[in-house]
Parts: sequence; structure tokens; C-alpha cells
Amino acid sequence: MPPAEEKMDEERDLSAAPNDEEIDFSILTELLADLLNIYGEFAISIGNLQKDHKELFESLMNQEFLTKSLMEEFVEKADPETVALFLKIFVKMPTVFSKLGKMMQLEPEDKIKLGEELKELSRDLRELIERIGEME
Repeated sequence: MPPAEEKMDEERDLSAAPNDEEIDFSILTELLADLLNIYGEFAISIGNLQKDHKELFESLMNQEFLTKSLMEEFVEKADPETVALFLKIFVKMPTVFSKLGKMMQLEPEDKIKLGEELKELSRDLRELIERIGEME
């Protein structure tokens, strides 16, 4: 074995990996089935949203909907609390969304925190929708 490969083998910490005797195959397959089901539901939901609202979805993903004129009009019409909620949402979104692409590399607690942040953004957006409805 070349010296570089020997060094890589020495650096690998395999102590955290369970041995074959410690793996419960039925639990492992149940975990995999649950994970695939969750991913399947997620992909179907995103695909349906994209299919049902193609142009808006693309605009949302590219953040093209946040035009200067739209934001100016919103700020002029909305009360200060609604503007503050709007800003809170759109300041947090890029940070939270940037974690989505690397979600599987996050530690379990960080995944949970990300999920909680996404749900909070969703609640805030729903509150914003209500406030905008009241403005009209």
C-alpha cells in the first residue's frame, strides 16, 4: 500500500462505526424506509407547488419578486409593525435557505433547529399574509 493510503487508513476513526453484531437490520431498514418516505413527501410537495405555480415558483426561487418598486409600495402602505415583520422574514430567509442545501451534513440538533426555523418563517409569513389581507 502506498504511504499516502496508509496514512489515510491510520487517520480514519472507525471506532464510531458499529460492527455487524451491533446493527439491528430491522431497525436499520425501518429507519431507511421512514427517511425515504419523508424525502418522497417533500419532493412530491415541492414538485406540486412548482407545477401548480410555475412562474411564481421560479420568481420566488430567484427572488425576482422583490423588486424595488414592489418593496417601496409595500412600505408606503403598511403599518410599521407589518413592515418590521416583512423585514424580519426576508432578512432571515437567505440564512435559513442556505442551510437547506447542506442539511444532510448538519448534526441532528442543527437539523432540528433548521426545521424549527423553517416552521417559524412559515408562521411569520402566514401572519404577514393576514396583515396584508387586512390592509386591502
